[in-house]
Amino acid sequence: VSCALYDALKSEKYFRMVITDFNNLFPETDKFKAYTVETMIAPIDSSGWLPPDKKMRSEIRKAMREDVRVDRFDPEKHFDGFLSLVKMTEKRHNRSSKYSEQFFRNLAELSIADERIIWRYVMHNQVPVLSHINLRIGETLFHWQSYSDRSEEHTSALQSH
Repeated sequence: VSCALYDALKSEKYFRMVITDFNNLFPETDKFKAYTVETMIAPIDSSGWLPPDKKMRSEIRKAMREDVRVDRFDPEKHFDGFLSLVKMTEKRHNRSSKYSEQFFRNLAELSIADERIIWRYVMHNQVPVLSHINLRIGETLFHWQSYSDRSEEHTSALQSH
Protein backbone atom coordinates (compact mmCIF):
# COMPACT_ATOMS: atom_id res chain seq x y z
CA VAL A 1 0.00 0.00 0.00
CA SER A 2 2.77 2.46 0.89
CA CYS A 3 4.46 2.09 -2.53
CA ALA A 4 1.10 2.54 -4.27
CA LEU A 5 0.54 5.70 -2.21
CA TYR A 6 4.00 6.98 -3.15
CA ASP A 7 3.45 6.26 -6.86
CA ALA A 8 0.03 7.97 -6.84
CA LEU A 9 1.37 11.10 -5.16
CA LYS A 10 4.42 11.20 -7.41
CA SER A 11 2.21 10.98 -10.52
CA GLU A 12 0.37 14.09 -9.28
CA LYS A 13 3.70 15.97 -9.17
CA TYR A 14 4.16 15.93 -5.41
CA PHE A 15 7.88 15.73 -4.82
CA ARG A 16 8.18 15.39 -1.05
CA MET A 17 6.13 13.60 1.53
CA VAL A 18 6.58 13.06 5.24
CA ILE A 19 4.49 10.45 7.03
CA THR A 20 4.54 10.14 10.79
CA ASP A 21 3.99 6.45 11.35
CA PHE A 22 3.70 5.86 15.10
CA ASN A 23 3.00 2.15 14.73
CA ASN A 24 5.66 1.34 12.11
CA LEU A 25 3.05 0.21 9.58
CA PHE A 26 5.00 1.37 6.51
CA PRO A 27 8.03 -0.75 5.64
CA GLU A 28 11.25 0.93 4.58
CA THR A 29 11.79 0.57 0.83
CA ASP A 30 13.85 2.26 -1.85
CA LYS A 31 11.01 4.82 -2.03
CA PHE A 32 10.57 5.34 1.74
CA LYS A 33 13.40 5.97 4.16
CA ALA A 34 12.63 5.55 7.84
CA TYR A 35 13.90 7.99 10.44
CA THR A 36 13.46 7.49 14.15
CA VAL A 37 12.23 10.60 15.92
CA GLU A 38 10.75 11.18 19.32
CA THR A 39 7.76 13.34 20.00
CA MET A 40 6.98 14.43 23.50
CA ILE A 41 3.29 14.70 24.28
CA ALA A 42 2.74 16.97 27.25
CA PRO A 43 -0.20 18.85 28.74
CA ILE A 44 0.77 22.40 27.84
CA ASP A 45 -2.50 23.96 28.88
CA SER A 46 -1.30 24.68 32.41
CA SER A 47 0.37 28.05 32.78
CA GLY A 48 3.28 26.60 34.75
CA TRP A 49 4.35 24.01 32.17
CA LEU A 50 7.67 24.51 30.40
CA PRO A 51 9.31 22.08 27.97
CA PRO A 52 12.39 20.34 29.37
CA ASP A 53 14.41 21.23 26.26
CA LYS A 54 16.33 24.50 26.78
CA LYS A 55 16.33 25.34 23.05
CA MET A 56 12.56 24.86 22.85
CA ARG A 57 12.05 27.19 25.82
CA SER A 58 14.25 29.74 24.05
CA GLU A 59 12.18 29.42 20.85
CA ILE A 60 8.95 29.90 22.82
CA ARG A 61 10.31 33.08 24.45
CA LYS A 62 11.47 34.34 21.04
CA ALA A 63 8.02 33.72 19.53
CA MET A 64 6.40 35.58 22.42
CA ARG A 65 8.78 38.54 22.04
CA GLU A 66 8.12 38.69 18.29
CA ASP A 67 4.33 38.47 18.70
CA VAL A 68 3.99 35.10 16.98
CA ARG A 69 0.65 33.45 17.68
CA VAL A 70 -0.39 29.89 16.78
CA ASP A 71 -4.11 29.19 16.78
CA ARG A 72 -6.42 26.41 15.79
CA PHE A 73 -7.81 27.43 12.40
CA ASP A 74 -11.11 29.29 12.76
CA PRO A 75 -12.84 29.68 9.37
CA GLU A 76 -14.74 32.79 10.43
CA LYS A 77 -11.61 34.62 11.60
CA HIS A 78 -8.88 33.13 9.43
CA PHE A 79 -10.26 32.14 6.03
CA ASP A 80 -9.45 35.36 4.13
CA GLY A 81 -5.92 35.41 5.54
CA PHE A 82 -5.54 31.74 4.65
CA LEU A 83 -6.50 32.48 1.03
CA SER A 84 -3.83 35.19 0.91
CA LEU A 85 -1.27 32.60 2.08
CA VAL A 86 -2.45 30.18 -0.64
CA LYS A 87 -1.98 32.91 -3.27
CA MET A 88 1.52 33.79 -1.98
CA THR A 89 2.53 30.14 -2.05
CA GLU A 90 1.13 29.70 -5.58
CA LYS A 91 3.07 32.74 -6.78
CA ARG A 92 6.29 31.56 -5.13
CA HIS A 93 5.96 28.13 -6.78
CA ASN A 94 4.72 29.62 -10.05
CA ARG A 95 1.66 27.36 -10.23
CA SER A 96 -1.99 27.28 -9.27
CA SER A 97 -3.36 25.36 -6.34
CA LYS A 98 -4.86 21.98 -7.12
CA TYR A 99 -7.72 22.89 -4.79
CA SER A 100 -10.45 25.48 -5.28
CA GLU A 101 -11.53 28.11 -2.80
CA GLN A 102 -14.78 26.17 -2.35
CA PHE A 103 -12.82 23.02 -1.52
CA PHE A 104 -10.99 24.87 1.24
CA ARG A 105 -14.26 26.39 2.50
CA ASN A 106 -15.77 22.91 2.75
CA LEU A 107 -12.64 21.56 4.47
CA ALA A 108 -12.65 24.50 6.89
CA GLU A 109 -16.25 23.83 7.87
CA LEU A 110 -15.52 20.13 8.26
CA SER A 111 -12.48 20.91 10.43
CA ILE A 112 -14.72 22.50 13.07
CA ALA A 113 -16.32 19.16 13.96
CA ASP A 114 -13.80 16.60 12.68
CA GLU A 115 -10.88 16.21 15.06
CA ARG A 116 -8.94 14.25 12.44
CA ILE A 117 -8.23 17.57 10.68
CA ILE A 118 -5.47 19.34 12.58
CA TRP A 119 -5.32 22.82 11.07
CA ARG A 120 -3.05 25.48 12.57
CA TYR A 121 -2.84 29.14 11.68
CA VAL A 122 0.18 31.28 12.59
CA MET A 123 0.19 35.07 12.79
CA HIS A 124 3.10 37.47 13.27
CA ASN A 125 2.21 40.98 14.42
CA GLN A 126 -1.43 40.22 13.56
CA VAL A 127 -0.51 39.26 9.96
CA PRO A 128 -1.03 35.68 8.69
CA VAL A 129 2.30 34.01 7.96
CA LEU A 130 1.71 30.26 7.95
CA SER A 131 -1.00 27.63 7.83
CA HIS A 132 -0.45 23.89 8.30
CA ILE A 133 -3.11 21.31 7.49
CA ASN A 134 -2.49 17.84 8.92
CA LEU A 135 -4.70 14.77 8.85
CA ARG A 136 -4.76 12.25 11.69
CA ILE A 137 -5.79 8.72 10.84
CA GLY A 138 -5.71 6.52 13.92
CA GLU A 139 -2.40 7.32 15.58
CA THR A 140 -0.69 8.41 12.37
CA LEU A 141 -0.34 12.09 11.50
CA PHE A 142 -0.06 13.03 7.84
CA HIS A 143 1.24 16.47 6.97
CA TRP A 144 -0.96 17.42 4.02
CA GLN A 145 -0.54 21.08 3.07
CA SER A 146 1.39 24.19 4.16
CA TYR A 147 0.95 27.72 2.90
CA SER A 148 3.17 30.59 3.96
CA ASP A 149 4.30 34.17 3.55
CA ARG A 150 8.05 33.93 3.09
CA SER A 151 8.58 37.68 2.80
CA GLU A 152 11.56 39.11 4.64
CA GLU A 153 9.63 40.75 7.47
CA HIS A 154 8.25 37.36 8.58
CA THR A 155 11.31 35.14 8.14
CA SER A 156 12.17 34.97 11.84
CA ALA A 157 8.54 34.30 12.74
CA LEU A 158 8.45 31.31 10.40
CA GLN A 159 11.55 29.93 12.09
CA SER A 160 9.80 30.19 15.46
CA HIS A 161 6.66 28.17 14.63
